[in-house]
Amino acid sequence: MVIGRIVDRLVATRKHPAYVGHKLLVVQPVNRDSSPAGDQIVAVDMVDAGPGDLVLVASEGKWTRQRTGGDVPVRSAIVAVLAGVDYEI
Repeated sequence: MVIGRIVDRLVATRKHPAYVGHKLLVVQPVNRDSSPAGDQIVAVDMVDAGPGDLVLVASEGKWTRQRTGGDVPVRSAIVAVLAGVDYEI
């Protein structure tokens, strides 16, 4: 799982039928200090997230395919909007 911030919405003129009714969002993974951590991810929104939201992204292909209805070509899905994160050492 990855914690990230939604930076944009992806608009497609044509997409796989399984994506109809679901938003595709661009997520920037973040470090503990909220700085960017790696490459951006395109994820299927399952929780009605929006730009600027801090989110939890599941990136395990089999798990996300099962949660989005079976044989769906998806690797990453937004599964939670976070109010904040407390890191314990």
